[in-house]
Amino acid sequence: MEAANDLSRAGAAQHASAAQSLARILREHRDIQRNASPHWTAAPLSLEEPREWHFTLRGPPDSPFEGGLYHGRIVLPNNYPFAPPALMLLTRNGRFDVNKKICLSASSHHPELWQPAWGIRTLLDALCAFFPTPAQGALHSIEASEKDRRQMALESVSWVCPVCKRPNRQLVEEGCAAPTDALPELPDQLKAQALLAKNGGKEPPPDTADRGVKEQNLQEAYSASASVSVVAARAAAVGQDGVAHYFG
Repeated sequence: MEAANDLSRAGAAQHASAAQSLARILREHRDIQRNASPHWTAAPLSLEEPREWHFTLRGPPDSPFEGGLYHGRIVLPNNYPFAPPALMLLTRNGRFDVNKKICLSASSHHPELWQPAWGIRTLLDALCAFFPTPAQGALHSIEASEKDRRQMALESVSWVCPVCKRPNRQLVEEGCAAPTDALPELPDQLKAQALLAKNGGKEPPPDTADRGVKEQNLQEAYSASASVSVVAARAAAVGQDGVAHYFG
């Protein structure tokens, strides 16, 4: 009898957790609708089962991806936001493999770095920031030539998702705010990771570093042992062999 009661309580707790997760997802959806990003648009495929989202992202300015529009998927786990989403791109881009989970500090490849306060907005803002950084052999990353990336950017505008059934251009026109040259603001921890990525896994000189990133956040980035970028940067600093990755 007691075992049956334990099972009943466990089932009730699981149901409550699932309900809270869905409420959080729908709240994020409303926020994105009300406060559209200039960098991307995103929405769940269904409000009844909103754990799979599709997004379309503008290529970062002043990069070979500028002018490109890139479509992808986000899959949210049942215990979201206590576990990170999985993220993949569907449009050819020359930076990430298509139909492969992208390895970011804010994605499912690094659950130990994920923070429940982050969300879909954080994830996509991070993707924008890391998009123009060197691939350097990171998992499911590509270092295509600048010429190829620019050609893919041109082709991406008219690319049609077989699920959404609309070209990227239309999705961005309907869902994005007016474009801007500024990259999105990130939480300090991710901002530090982006700085490391931009500089090939090495801490930038003080005169070129972003003054908004505190030294303690750079130290946090270096101490994230699961982050391949940090491990490689340290290895390079002591003269060991290693490949500098900015994420897993």
